[in-house]
Amino acid sequence: MSPATSPTKGRAIELLLSPVNNKQLANLCGPLDENLRQIETALDVSIARRGERFTLRGEAAQTAVASEALQRFYAQAKNALSIDEIQLGLIELLNRPVRNISASGGAAPALLT
Repeated sequence: MSPATSPTKGRAIELLLSPVNNKQLANLCGPLDENLRQIETALDVSIARRGERFTLRGEAAQTAVASEALQRFYAQAKNALSIDEIQLGLIELLNRPVRNISASGGAAPALLT
């Protein structure tokens, strides 16, 4: 990876997961932080962790998605998360429809084919 596209470039986002549950944190991270590496690779970000505190580095849009992914997976981590569950969750986050807001302030229906 060239220095120009390194995920360490860009601003850092701090994320604090709560309430703190060590079992959920372990399930979120996976064995040897395998789940975190999957998120890093899929979103081209860098994730550093100390306890329940995560530091995300990369492009602003990608770190925002990574933050949302970590929060979502933490909520699901009451049981161990498999790599397949992580990958599917990331695909769902990356491919979710963008909501259009109409002039009246309501969400316009989206037609997905």
